[in-house]
Amino acid sequence: MTFRYGVIAWKELRQLRRDRMTLAMMAVLPVMQLLLFGYAINTDVRHIPTIVYDQDRSAMSRDLYRSMEATGFYDIIGEVRDYDEIERALRSARAKVALVIPTRYATPPRRSSPPAPASF
Repeated sequence: MTFRYGVIAWKELRQLRRDRMTLAMMAVLPVMQLLLFGYAINTDVRHIPTIVYDQDRSAMSRDLYRSMEATGFYDIIGEVRDYDEIERALRSARAKVALVIPTRYATPPRRSSPPAPASF
């Protein structure tokens, strides 16, 4: 059975030697696809509509979400006052991401690290 496959493969290789156009396409098309997918297609996610629930309301928390917006990945479209508003905004597709900044985010921690902001 494997002998048959070997004979068919040999026949196809001989045919490729006669048909130069097919041989060129077999070599050039994968290289073109590699270049196209590697360089031309950009899969970065940018400008994600984001809402903020800032429970701390400090300068440090405002700096956090402003710096996130400055990266270009997030577009802050508004602030909310509670978790119900977050749920409504996400369900209505008005926002794709919600950033929740906890209270006492800016206060010096008693432990080694500040409370981490949550993202949904």
